[in-house]
Amino acid sequence: MKPSDRLPLRFRPPLHVPYRRLCCALQHLRRHAAAPEPLRQKTLLFVVCEPRTGSNLLISYLNQLDGIRLEGELLHVNRFRDIHFSPSTARAELDRQLLALDGDIVGCKLMIHQLEHAQLGFSELKQRYPQARFVLLYRQSLIDQFISSRLARQTKQYQQHVVDRSAPGTAPELSFRSTRDQLSYHCGLQRRRYRWAFRALGPATALLSYEELVADPVAAVNLVLLSFGREVDRLGSSALVKQQTRDPREVLLNYDELIGDPNHPSLWLAPPFGSRSGKRQRGSPPTRNQRRSAR
Repeated sequence: MKPSDRLPLRFRPPLHVPYRRLCCALQHLRRHAAAPEPLRQKTLLFVVCEPRTGSNLLISYLNQLDGIRLEGELLHVNRFRDIHFSPSTARAELDRQLLALDGDIVGCKLMIHQLEHAQLGFSELKQRYPQARFVLLYRQSLIDQFISSRLARQTKQYQQHVVDRSAPGTAPELSFRSTRDQLSYHCGLQRRRYRWAFRALGPATALLSYEELVADPVAAVNLVLLSFGREVDRLGSSALVKQQTRDPREVLLNYDELIGDPNHPSLWLAPPFGSRSGKRQRGSPPTRNQRRSAR
């Protein structure tokens, strides 16, 4: 075609409009595509939680049972150091790791903040893995979770085994001070994230607290196995032990000044995790402005 035969620029069709529509359509297909066929034939179990809620302890108990194999944080950012992190790579990595697990019931731990970072909603997970079961694990005492999180970040130690108790210097007795804004932000953020997860997963989701898990591990595991038609009579002792065993007033130096009434409802978490509903769409993670409003 000669240059003189080309249409003038103002008469050419706007190609960017169909291209954008095509990209949006392909993105929608990728997000709502079904999992690979071998993965859809497996029975999946996801432990949905936040840090310092006893998820490692629950997984250690479940892995003691025959035919159950659960992994840790498959969406942790350290797993994506060598590849570009995006929702598509997060879905592909999740499929790849789950396919590599052997067992009648396989699964992993899904942190709510990691799902938010990966831009994966619970509605998408339920559509991608229709045969999956979900367990929502939370901690009733938000002040204990706040103290445990601060200590874990300072010591860089997120798990402790029985053999670590005898090793000197493995659990340094640190103390710190905090502000009321930091505590309020933590409590508000946890309540908003769990409210989103609870509403998106639905009332059929198994609800389990850290306090119930520690008090009666057998009953907690049977609650998880109820949807699979299984039951256990006893469990072996876990190799994991509680890291924070000191009095909270020894760890948080301004505890009395900061907390006031430890039984105040704002310091405790329980279903349905709040009464006010946000303006975001059901099944979508909290937005940045909504997270900032918790401060």
